[in-house]
Amino acid sequence: MVLIIDVTLLRSDVCNIRYDVRERWVLAPEDLYFYWQTGRWLDFYLPSALTWWVILIVAGGGLLLFQQAKKIRRVDFNRY
Repeated sequence: MVLIIDVTLLRSDVCNIRYDVRERWVLAPEDLYFYWQTGRWLDFYLPSALTWWVILIVAGGGLLLFQQAKKIRRVDFNRY
C-alpha cells in the first residue's frame, strides 16, 4: 500500500501496488480479485467464520443442556 497525496486538491488516497503486470508497478483497486490474489480476504472471513462457529456451538450446547434438563425434570416429577 502506498499513500498518494495530491497537493493541488489537498486530498490523499491509499492505493495498492502490484508488481506482476509485465514487470511494472501497477495501481490495483481493492476489488474481489485483489483480495483473492493477496490473501487479504482471510482478514475478514476467518474471524467472521470463527465467530459464526462459536455462536453455533454455544447455541447448540445450550439447546442440548436445556433438553437434558427437561428430561431430568420429567423423571423427577414423575417419580412422586
